[in-house]
Amino acid sequence: MPVWDPLGPDRFLRELQGLSRREAAVACWQREHNAFASVLSGPDTCLQLQRCADGGVQLLKPPAMAAMALSRRQPLLQLLAMAEALGLPAQGQTLGLQLHDEQPRHARLLHFDAAFARSAPSFGGVPDPYCLASRGFLLLRQAWRHTPLPPWSQRHDRVIWRGSSTGLPALDRHRLLQLPRYRLCRRLQQLEGCDARFTAVVQAASSQADHDLRQELQADGLLTERLAPEQLAAHRWLLDIDGNVNSWGLLWKLLSGSCVLRVQSARGQWFHHRLRAYEHLVPIRADLSDLEVCIDWCRSHPRACAAIAAAGQRLAIQVLEELGADLLTALRWAAAAPAA
Repeated sequence: MPVWDPLGPDRFLRELQGLSRREAAVACWQREHNAFASVLSGPDTCLQLQRCADGGVQLLKPPAMAAMALSRRQPLLQLLAMAEALGLPAQGQTLGLQLHDEQPRHARLLHFDAAFARSAPSFGGVPDPYCLASRGFLLLRQAWRHTPLPPWSQRHDRVIWRGSSTGLPALDRHRLLQLPRYRLCRRLQQLEGCDARFTAVVQAASSQADHDLRQELQADGLLTERLAPEQLAAHRWLLDIDGNVNSWGLLWKLLSGSCVLRVQSARGQWFHHRLRAYEHLVPIRADLSDLEVCIDWCRSHPRACAAIAAAGQRLAIQVLEELGADLLTALRWAAAAPAA
């Protein structure tokens, strides 16, 4: 398992050959940035930067203040700082950045979630804040390098998923059946060798709704303790399903060398255009209509699943190798795009 930092100077500088500001751009990922901190935590879905005639950068319609977790805020600040260090956007141009999970109102901006056809770096797709903040899951990769995961054939013969109740705002017990993640968990309860449960209740409509949801999920046996990535990766098959946006855990699941079963989505991240069904993962229809068929196929084709797991891991490593190039591609596209 490689343990290099995909945003480290030794890997990033080669992507910036010939640029006079390359050291300044790389330095953005070596320190914290607070220049835009007062506006990066607003409830609006995106913000826009414009370069003035004097060379400075100004914000267009700064969003109102609200709380945003540091783990999400800091990599977004670093993205903005890197753009400014590279002289982006040029005078008279605008650079936009997605802030929150909700689909942005502006089509042309740096985004970590978009319609699949426009999710690649060539359309402004950037790694999600968790991937950036973790330097491509660096600590996790270091842990797996120190204590290697077992070979695929020696992992637990089980299909597993853990996650929170994202995917539906103002959730209450009467709307549970509308939640795709809940439907997945209920369906898998009926299948031997499957374990899909929630670890957190979020986005409840009220404190009473939160209480009721917890009670119902516990009564159904669908609420449990969180498992660390290394515990999940000890299983042969890992499920992946969207919440509010794409699951930000897909890349580390591929890195783990487990075989990923992914519920299909119309949304995409910066690397999803490279994924191939039955080469890097096993697809499940969005409506779960073939869920049992897919799991039966996996269990009856262990060699194929082992090969899919290995290919998925190789692709994930390639994605990290090209993280710097993808960031630059997305920045240049967003900076050159006309204002929405």
